[in-house]
Amino acid sequence: MADNTSITLVTAFFPIGRGAWSDSTRSDQKYLDYFAHWARMRNDLIVYTTPEIAPEVERIRQNLGRANTTVVTIDDYATIDPQLLALMRSMAGTYPPYSLFPDKPEVTNAEYDYVMALKYWCMQQAATTTHTEHLAWIDFGFDHGGTLYPAPESFDIQWEYPFEKDVTIFAVKRPDDAPVFDIVRRTDTFIQGDCLVAKTGYARHIYDDVREQYLHLLCCGMIDDDQIVLLMCARWNPEHYAILPSSWFSQLRDYTGEAPRTQAVPYGDDEKTISTRQRYQWARLCLKHGIRQLQRMLRTITLA
Repeated sequence: MADNTSITLVTAFFPIGRGAWSDSTRSDQKYLDYFAHWARMRNDLIVYTTPEIAPEVERIRQNLGRANTTVVTIDDYATIDPQLLALMRSMAGTYPPYSLFPDKPEVTNAEYDYVMALKYWCMQQAATTTHTEHLAWIDFGFDHGGTLYPAPESFDIQWEYPFEKDVTIFAVKRPDDAPVFDIVRRTDTFIQGDCLVAKTGYARHIYDDVREQYLHLLCCGMIDDDQIVLLMCARWNPEHYAILPSSWFSQLRDYTGEAPRTQAVPYGDDEKTISTRQRYQWARLCLKHGIRQLQRMLRTITLA
């Protein structure tokens, strides 16, 4: 393995009661099953989790013959950045009526958004102990148990690639210049947050980058998950952040090996066809949102 392609993987799992959600429910066991699906990757792996989950993480990696695993236990993740969590809780209480999707977890659930932000804190911590050229974040539930890679054996690889920029993020839609507030209002997704790569030296302050953009968002009265924040980081620091095209979970397939890829990679969501039914549902959603906003504006008179 060439030094400039080496990657240490970082992941985390902090239970937030998702099994009891009314939508997008996933139990803690389901997440462990997702982890077991990709856990045979041969790269060094650092996992941040609770003392209760740690033994199961260690067992899964040991059963796969992966001794190159470090598990770091966190007793109370809420104490890592209480100021950020408090701001998120405040915005989750006031922002939802302005969203096109007022019931989505990234709009209403501060704990969910906070745990998404902690991904970059974990990377920043891991950067102080690893010696590979790159760190790669990979979600604990990456690939959702076989969305793109049905066979667990597909992950029996040593992932490496000569990523050039300090941080490389992956877009499922071609980024445009839409205002951030409009992207957040629509909870649109350009960047997938399930996997990204940073040079280890730069990762030592990646949480500082991400936290700054979160504060920008929150201080403007909005809340969302880390995928919009990564786009904001890339807009703010284009000299440090590269955006590469991808489909959901395709990073390990599209960017692998010791040589840079020469063939073009499509933006996966841009390749999808929108059906007549989807257009009708979208029109209904926009109409309902427009009526809510009209009612709100009529109640709030601004004198010029």
